[in-house]
Amino acid sequence: MKIPPINVNATKLSELVDLSLEVLEPPLTTSLTSQELRNLKETPMQVPKWPSHTQSVERCVKMVTEAREAR
Repeated sequence: MKIPPINVNATKLSELVDLSLEVLEPPLTTSLTSQELRNLKETPMQVPKWPSHTQSVERCVKMVTEAREAR
């Protein structure tokens, strides 16, 4: 898999990566075998609940933004 280029001029999250270039497999399924993928039709995957919007995430975004502006 090749990591797609990031649009640094994006103003919306949907513009960040051009998904029309190629189809990318979701990270959660990359370690599954073909049989395990087929089994998901019958039994849905139980996805862990990961925090995605917390104070620590906001803090990291702020730090990255400040580091970028300091360059």
